Amino acid sequence: MAEEEEEKEEEKKEEEDSKESPKEEEKPTKSAIETAAELVEQLKEANKKTAELQAKQEEIIATNMLSGVTEAGNRVLQKEPETDQEFAKRVELGEVNPLKEDGFI
Repeated sequence: MAEEEEEKEEEKKEEEDSKESPKEEEKPTKSAIETAAELVEQLKEANKKTAELQAKQEEIIATNMLSGVTEAGNRVLQKEPETDQEFAKRVELGEVNPLKEDGFI
């Protein structure tokens, strides 16, 4: 009998403990529609910011194009190789002295 009473007392204690223990606060859950509406608002804001940044970027590109600095420093101008006929013409005109360039004079 003593064991039965002890068991009953333990069960009562457990029930009281479960009643006394605070249950997790039930948070109001959002419906899928509310969540979707919030996400739509966030996307609208992000799209607005993206459009503003894109407009600024286009303005910067246009300014660079008008000021002539779009390709500055990026393009290397390579001189076309001189043909034998062009070199001979420069020698005849006296623009170049091949003996001086080679160190003979």
